[in-house]
Amino acid sequence: MCKVCKAEGALLGEVDRVTLENTLPGHNKQYTIYLEEMPGCLYRVMARYGPIGKWEKAVEKTTGGHTVHEAREILDRIRRQKERKGYKVRVCRE
Repeated sequence: MCKVCKAEGALLGEVDRVTLENTLPGHNKQYTIYLEEMPGCLYRVMARYGPIGKWEKAVEKTTGGHTVHEAREILDRIRRQKERKGYKVRVCRE
């Protein structure tokens, strides 16, 4: 993750995140999955998505709190699902 992404994530309260993009013909989408810290050292998995360059929706992908290990496993599972649909992890350009 580049410095710009780290700074943006810190401003948004994200602990860890991955941004995927789908630029296949007819698509111009981005999907960001991130961990958000909750009280009690627990985490929830959140997602933002929309056209590349503009997030239109944000949703919680989990209910309740999870340990950081469990939350990262959920994040990885969602990432793999998106990759099967044609999304690719965004390569940051500093």
